[in-house]
Amino acid sequence: MKQTTILGHSNIKVNRIGLGCMGWRLTLPRFTDEAISENLKFVEVIDKIAQSKKVSKAQIALAWVLSQNDEIVSIPGTRKAHRLEENLGAFTVELTKTDLAVIQRSMPSETYGNRY
Repeated sequence: MKQTTILGHSNIKVNRIGLGCMGWRLTLPRFTDEAISENLKFVEVIDKIAQSKKVSKAQIALAWVLSQNDEIVSIPGTRKAHRLEENLGAFTVELTKTDLAVIQRSMPSETYGNRY
């Protein structure tokens, strides 16, 4: 089973199943080892911002969506109360102009791996 080191931490290793992909999804081009490796480069940027603010990557992602304009409402789904609390914490995350610029600059112009 091939494993990938995530975010430069040698003690955090996951395989494709560990990324939440199960069953038939493993056959999709978006979940090849190459595509995951490329798409994780953007996750690293989000992780650095999250660490600097002592919040989760999910909170940074939701805060970014909320920062786009006042007409967007994010509706993340969850089955766990602690995830709901985490999601609600995104409302208190303040992304600076620098944070937003870093995210924009780092955002891939294309997604690696076709959807199907």
